[in-house]
Amino acid sequence: MLASLTRWWGDKSGNFATMAAIFVLPLLALSGGAIDYVIFSNQKAKLQAAAESAALASVLELGLASTRESDIKPIAKTYVFSNFRDDSAISLGASDDLKIDTAASKKDAEVTVDLAFYWQPIFAHLVSKKVMPIRVSATARLAGVQSICVIALDPKKKNSLRMTAAATIKANKCGIYANSAHKKAVRVARKARLISAATYVTGGYAGSKSSYLPKPVTDSPPIQDPLLDRPAPVTGKCRKAAFATKHVVVLEPGTYCGGIMAQGKVTMLFKPGTYILKDGPLDIRGKATVIGKHVGFYFTGENATFNFGPSTRVALTAPKYGPMAGILFFEDRKSEANRKFVIRSRNAELFEGTVYLPRGHLLIDKESRVGQKSAWTAIIAKRIETGKGPQVEINANYADSTVPVPPGIAPKDGRAILTR
Repeated sequence: MLASLTRWWGDKSGNFATMAAIFVLPLLALSGGAIDYVIFSNQKAKLQAAAESAALASVLELGLASTRESDIKPIAKTYVFSNFRDDSAISLGASDDLKIDTAASKKDAEVTVDLAFYWQPIFAHLVSKKVMPIRVSATARLAGVQSICVIALDPKKKNSLRMTAAATIKANKCGIYANSAHKKAVRVARKARLISAATYVTGGYAGSKSSYLPKPVTDSPPIQDPLLDRPAPVTGKCRKAAFATKHVVVLEPGTYCGGIMAQGKVTMLFKPGTYILKDGPLDIRGKATVIGKHVGFYFTGENATFNFGPSTRVALTAPKYGPMAGILFFEDRKSEANRKFVIRSRNAELFEGTVYLPRGHLLIDKESRVGQKSAWTAIIAKRIETGKGPQVEINANYADSTVPVPPGIAPKDGRAILTR
């Protein structure tokens, strides 16, 4: 045995090829695999960047009225080839080496670009077929092209927009925004439904995924309060607080110190103009009816909130002119944070204009019905919550209304954002 080993080691010429096969080939495989990995990573990064650039550019083109969905593929292809430059050892070669697929939806203002690059690895394809081809995908959507239905302004708290039980918010033609960066900025319960043209969340969302139609776009930039620079109405000379319990009461515009209250089977008619609630609420209870065409309510001072009880009937449209034009309810920006404004009315279907509560917490509760007969509605509040069973319908039929839409709420030119 020892003699055989001695002869084996002694035969230099015979052992060189064997040792080369044992040691050199694995080294070549390792080095070839390492080179493949570097090339694969480099190419995939470039390809992903090209897909994202093409998706962003194409969705902007899709937003043009003259662009059809069928026009997007050649547009995307142009952007891909202008952004994908292969400067590695591998040549792009013929155009067949790069497959480009697109999906475009004008309704959703969304474009997806899928790329498959057929490259020639040195060694990696012998180990795994998944390296051929390199596949990437990017989806972009136009944000801001929809009208604004709802904004939850709170920048950091969880549940800035919260829906429980069997509540529904339906906003098919406009967008919903939550500015909170919290990972649970929006929460929708399993039996609730949040329906919109699109929902954008700065942070994340929680609850049942099936309750969101469509699924929210997370990590979206916060949207600026469109009414931030809107001047507040000037508080005038105090009128006495108004309190009605029966018959028909007609109210004039002005400053009501102590608030306006109705209870029982009273009908309260508001003449057109601005009503300032100072140090008191707009409190409507019992079976009271509230009717006001082209009226706006401004809340300032202590206890200046609104409350509409379950059996009340509410029919209100916002002013056409003046500081409250287009705004139905306006909370003083200096108010204490998180004061609760409550709607429980089962008949608040004519609620036309903007509900603007920049410091407030809006609660829509019970079996309330809000907005179904309104041409348009917008809700902007620090926090928004629905209780058990309300049905909220937010329309965006601006042409059907005599109430002007405040700047920033109606549609405007959009910006392209990546969604995945």
